[in-house]
Amino acid sequence: MKRNKTRELVQIAIAVAAIIVGGYGILVLSAPFALPGIKFIMMAPYLSMIMMILLQRIEDPYMILKINAVFALIMMSINLFMGLSIALSGLSTQILQKLLGVKTSFKMKLIASAYSAFVVLTALPISKYFIGGAVFEAIENRWIVIAACLAFFVGFVGSLVGIFINKRIARIY
Repeated sequence: MKRNKTRELVQIAIAVAAIIVGGYGILVLSAPFALPGIKFIMMAPYLSMIMMILLQRIEDPYMILKINAVFALIMMSINLFMGLSIALSGLSTQILQKLLGVKTSFKMKLIASAYSAFVVLTALPISKYFIGGAVFEAIENRWIVIAACLAFFVGFVGSLVGIFINKRIARIY
């Protein structure tokens, strides 16, 4: 039992580190683009890939919530609203996972893809209504929905990549 808890903590730590490092890299790459929410759309395949790998490898039904709680706490030290957005994205995804029930491959793809959409659906409104500024105030609600749909679809591609990576990892171990 203790070995499983240690393994779970290590997996959560690695996942959060991967999200932070990869997210930072994508943030740097998306900096030249001035479209609101583009960084979240560009991050969607990566985030969904990470979530898919974890959904397939970790049996804990609250894994998404735990990872996002740790991630949110770390990011709150940078920006309170960023931490709030991450916490809400994780909570929304966890609720969806509970509503969908038994994990099947298709449902895991939906959950991993939905995570990316929830990131957009929380981050852009929080930016618009709490942070403000000329760029964020110009964001139309219609764009938030379009960006969330784009994030879902490119996130779906990321979930397929996650399945591929898991198959490769399974061959090694």
